Amino acid sequence: MEKLKSDIEIIDYLNRLDWITKVMVYPSEIIGEINKETTTIDRKDLNQLNALIDSDYYIMFQSRLICIERFNV
Repeated sequence: MEKLKSDIEIIDYLNRLDWITKVMVYPSEIIGEINKETTTIDRKDLNQLNALIDSDYYIMFQSRLICIERFNV
């Protein structure tokens, strides 16, 4: 699969994941709210997401949120 190179591609991908309930977009980041029923996230899912996003982005976690930020914004 090709790298996700734009915000739109990342947003579409996050919206397809079962464990993300809501996607919010801000000028410098994309935030996915993690489903309250999700107690663990499969490492395979995270590795796949990390491998898919372009090198202009990086992933952070905060509480029940996954945050994808852009470098050099």
